Amino acid sequence: KELEWQVKGLPASLTVDPKSRTLSGTLSQAGAYVIEFTARNGGGYVTHTVSLRAFNTSSALASARYTGLMELNGGPLTGSWQATRTGKKITGTYRSPLFTRSFSATFGEPVIVDSPSYSLRRIANTKVTYDGVPIYLTLSWDLDTDRLFFTVATEDLVQNYYVVTTSETGLVSHWNAKTRPHPAAARYTGVLLPGEGEGPSLPDGAGFFTLNLTSDGSTSFTGETALGQKLTQSMPLSNRHDAPFFWISGITLALGNFGLIDATTAAPRFAGELVWAKDVDKKAKSYRDGFEQQLLLVGAPLPATGKKLPPLAPLANSANRAEFGLSGGGLGRLSKPIAQTLTPTATGFTAPKAGTVDNPNRVAVKLDPKTGVVTGSAAILDPLGKKVVRTQSFRGMLVKDPLGDGQDVVGGYFLLPDAKGLLQSGFFEITEPEVEPAPAP
Repeated sequence: KELEWQVKGLPASLTVDPKSRTLSGTLSQAGAYVIEFTARNGGGYVTHTVSLRAFNTSSALASARYTGLMELNGGPLTGSWQATRTGKKITGTYRSPLFTRSFSATFGEPVIVDSPSYSLRRIANTKVTYDGVPIYLTLSWDLDTDRLFFTVATEDLVQNYYVVTTSETGLVSHWNAKTRPHPAAARYTGVLLPGEGEGPSLPDGAGFFTLNLTSDGSTSFTGETALGQKLTQSMPLSNRHDAPFFWISGITLALGNFGLIDATTAAPRFAGELVWAKDVDKKAKSYRDGFEQQLLLVGAPLPATGKKLPPLAPLANSANRAEFGLSGGGLGRLSKPIAQTLTPTATGFTAPKAGTVDNPNRVAVKLDPKTGVVTGSAAILDPLGKKVVRTQSFRGMLVKDPLGDGQDVVGGYFLLPDAKGLLQSGFFEITEPEVEPAPAP
């Protein structure tokens, strides 16, 4: 008896020919499909399922940029990379603790890759060298998501190394100043607040930065660590508004991720987490035993009118005052924490006359209204509070409402030598005072 066919889960764009027992057509949407076939006659029936996977290559535009951060277990191959693809050709830069190398490659024909899940990809292989050692780069371009998977391997750097891109990175950037401008292009300022860490001692100060985000999604990051080291990086934001961060100078490095929160609103903000680490160096001028510390990155746009930045109005509050403070960094060896009340103005901060009872520590603060950088000095006094033991300078950054709570932030650092002459990093801040609510009538 001729078989009777029953089909469940058949997409509308596909057809089944019972006579030839063939399935044909073109799937109109990407995704996974499960089709159940049941054949029946007088002797009973049998059911069989077929799984189909359709891949969408329309998201893979003619050109794109990609960025990534390598896993921490890569030893000397840990680092970051960025690349630009035009058609099947790709060029880029890979940066590790040992070297920075440019690379180029051409992708092959599409292949189905089954790990970690089925995907349609093009693969490209190339290599760079370091000190005569070949370092092999594999680039795997996912045509469905337009994501780039970047792996690095070598056999000769003391031992074998193999490292992959972190699962959070390897993302695509399609921002374009003309066809797809980034909605949050602006100039941002921010601080790098110290968090938990490991080491005999940790810096107490906060680093700070300026970040320029252009309409094509490119970011230019410049700043300072709480040890005064200069931070720089240029990297495009991905389509989901984030980017990896990797910086190294000698035996000190910082790496992690940062990105925009509320990118499409009137109040975008940057946030992220970095790991800041310094290796052991018994000849260093600070923290000779090394450390590893978490840094919390927060930032917000500077208010701007056209191409000119207006004067900042720092810490405007009903009390019309601001509280200045220096603490940590071994300051307790010479003095108690230094505190001073300031008056915020349209162009900066003013303090009472230096050396008077209202300003015994001679605190002076200067704000650059174009950059948000805050600098100044304070006098460290002897235990009797009469003689100036040291005039201490400090540096920091003003950030406009980075947490969305209406309060501005000024944070930074100062460097104070300890009894052995080794520099320690302390915390500098200017905050809005706590205003007691008016009593209920």
